[in-house]
Amino acid sequence: MSDRKKIDYSKFKCEVYSSEGSHLMDATFNKDNNFYCPGLTPGQKYYVVFSYDNIFLECWAYTCPVAGKVVYISPGHIVFNHGFEAIPGAVLSSIRIMIDNAKSLKLPRQRRVKHALDAFIESTHEGAKKMICTKQIFAFTVGMDLNV
Repeated sequence: MSDRKKIDYSKFKCEVYSSEGSHLMDATFNKDNNFYCPGLTPGQKYYVVFSYDNIFLECWAYTCPVAGKVVYISPGHIVFNHGFEAIPGAVLSSIRIMIDNAKSLKLPRQRRVKHALDAFIESTHEGAKKMICTKQIFAFTVGMDLNV
């Protein structure tokens, strides 16, 4: 029998922050562990932060496309969109404890994060390739490109 612990889905958290670093809401999860963030303003940029047991996992720079529209974002969307941006200092300050917890555990990057970063580096100007640090914490850009 394996000594590995099962994932406790109740420890996952999805929080929404404004560009100014204000915590706006925690996302609501359903029985399938899909999440929903009601009341986001179309055209406004939000930072969606994912954590597990107060350990930083991932951040999305999300621009709400249309009020009341349900948007599904998959790992494939993140990889093929390959958009990254720096997380504003105010947001980083708000989630500093989660980031420090992740750094202390030396968690490896998820495979899709590595693929997305590699795709981003390959698609950018030669000068920008030298400035990408794979240990830097970025936000994936998701949202407006989902308008169809």
